[in-house]
Amino acid sequence: MHCRIINFIELEPPHSGVVISNALYDCLAEWKIEDKVASITFDNAASNDLAVKFLLAKFKNRKALWFEGKFLHVRCCAHILNLVVQDGLKMIEHLTNKVRETIKYIKKSNNRFYKFQNDIDSLNIGRSKGMVFDCCTRWGSTFKMLDSAFHYRAAIDAYASGDANYRWQPSEEEWLLYEQVNSILGVFHEATKAFSGSTYPTSNLFYPHIVNIKKILCGLKESKEECLAAMADAMEDKFNKYWGPECNTLFAIATILDPRYKMDMIKYTFPSLYAESKVAEKLTSVEATLHELYALYESENNKSMSTSASNGSTSQCTSTSASSSNTAFSITSQYQEYMKAKKAYQPSKSDLKKYLDDDVENIPDDKFDILGWWKMNELKYPLVAKMARDILTIPITSVSSESAFSTGGRVIDDYRSSLLPSTVQGLVCTSSWIRGGHHKEKDMEDDANSIPLVLVEADSIVGSN
Repeated sequence: MHCRIINFIELEPPHSGVVISNALYDCLAEWKIEDKVASITFDNAASNDLAVKFLLAKFKNRKALWFEGKFLHVRCCAHILNLVVQDGLKMIEHLTNKVRETIKYIKKSNNRFYKFQNDIDSLNIGRSKGMVFDCCTRWGSTFKMLDSAFHYRAAIDAYASGDANYRWQPSEEEWLLYEQVNSILGVFHEATKAFSGSTYPTSNLFYPHIVNIKKILCGLKESKEECLAAMADAMEDKFNKYWGPECNTLFAIATILDPRYKMDMIKYTFPSLYAESKVAEKLTSVEATLHELYALYESENNKSMSTSASNGSTSQCTSTSASSSNTAFSITSQYQEYMKAKKAYQPSKSDLKKYLDDDVENIPDDKFDILGWWKMNELKYPLVAKMARDILTIPITSVSSESAFSTGGRVIDDYRSSLLPSTVQGLVCTSSWIRGGHHKEKDMEDDANSIPLVLVEADSIVGSN
């Protein structure tokens, strides 16, 4: 998969749905790709929902909707995951605050920090992990803060016994709660790592993480600890708002197109996501959508074949007329034509049915390249391979586009704060295209600052001003 920035502009307020949709459509029209848009990934702002409605209307008027518009609006999974975890952390703020104040208290004084390090050394724990202080806007840092605190639990208890002014020592029961919370957040952390790539994460990767999260939340709701049960309720409410009431068809279709899972994975996991009374209905909905999408590709292929056959027939008739109009077909030729016609009336097994009926692949996750697999099996399932190529490459997160703002922040710094918008656009876009031609196979985890910025002469892009 490739990622390129084709526009980086300053959008004047108000940032309403109309303004956003017009800016997006103008960019697509400038590149002449307004008829080639399969999906647009947004976060969950209300103005973005309105922008999608306006864009959907424009694409319908042009009759240029991929997948009949079913997947035009994709909500950023990383953003949803962040909302789910933030709602849960609010319910245990009194717990996390103790750890936060502990780290703040120890690090605020050099003498206290020195004494704490001596306690670490005396207990032979090791300093390599370090005490991590969290950021309120990044829940991942809270996970790392709790993880580091639990790692230095013995040192914190030892320090508390020697400092009468320290009053945030967690109790034994609270340490047990920290351990449970951290194991739960670990599942979300692994999902975030999978969601936060920009070139490797095909859309089939996300469904297993969503199922794992749902199972974790269901188990947490049964906890005897009131704070953990409240945390689970808050997280599940947000989870169901985006991934619960309506089946996320895109995830399901992408999972079916993974040859390691196919339809069996959906049948196995839907009971974990939906009430028993809803499972059959959801399965039927997914299967119907899958066959509708396949029918679209089959129809397009038939049109292409008909056009080719029509052109071939015309040239064959012309050639036959030129050679001899009185030459009769031999009995062999007539028999061959008869067999072709007979075969045409016999319904053949569709590519989709062949694919679903074949055995699933048993390939380890770390060695499986799904796009490479479909490329190798394109001759075996030509139509399904084409459908898989289009669906699996739909971006499920906006991480790759949001990383452009980190790049932009390094272009416009304290020493280059008066650049024209067109200059900034030229620098950011050119850097993206240069790096895109030499991208590494492995992405850095949600770390745009690790990507080197390629600087070019502004005059060569936008001319002198």
